[in-house]
Amino acid sequence: DAPGSAYNSFRKRFLQRTNNSKEVPVTSHVVLEDVVGEDKGGRSDSVVNTHDDFHDLQEYLHKVSKVDSDYEVIGRTDLEHLRQMNELTFENVLNLEKSSNNTLLDKFHHHIAKRQMYAEDDPVVNALLHDMATRSIVHVVQKDGGTQIKLVIDYNNSAQALFKPMRFPREQQTLPNHFYFTDFERHTAEIAAFHLDRLLGFRRAMPVTGRTLNITTEIYEIADGELLKTFFIS
Repeated sequence: DAPGSAYNSFRKRFLQRTNNSKEVPVTSHVVLEDVVGEDKGGRSDSVVNTHDDFHDLQEYLHKVSKVDSDYEVIGRTDLEHLRQMNELTFENVLNLEKSSNNTLLDKFHHHIAKRQMYAEDDPVVNALLHDMATRSIVHVVQKDGGTQIKLVIDYNNSAQALFKPMRFPREQQTLPNHFYFTDFERHTAEIAAFHLDRLLGFRRAMPVTGRTLNITTEIYEIADGELLKTFFIS
């Protein structure tokens, strides 16, 4: 065989197969006539496939739209029913007794209802925010998972909090050419979400607050060994 004949033969077969696969029958959106039979006189009987406009479905949807027009798009909430749902908290459902050993976080959990995390005038929320920002920390460990570093903080009353460190000031904006997935999370994101949720009256976000930590006494001296291996290394 001549040099390259095997390659040329394979190339011809491959191109022929590719061209055949590209041959797509041309379809038309016009009315089609299928010839069924032909009599002796040369006349042909044809069946015309007309376009289906789904008039039955249109009539049904028209009826449904008339029924829906009688109802409001934005439903009006029954305030009395909403009040009853908010009063039905974990504490009431489980018949939990108030104990002096309960932490502020325990009290917050006991007041969670079906439609809200806390009541509008619940004093536990502000007390919990102050407690998270000032209570002594006894242990810090890195939380697994995710692309950003997060720390699990243990307080001296057995309560825990999730800590997200500040990577840059809140005034600093993301550069226009910065790759999205390598951007640092904003340390104020959850704080802003909590306060906005509270101002709008939803009250469905966990309390979040800011805190300034001492790197030496509140992280280095009490941090987990695995965290210390990389936390202070650039």
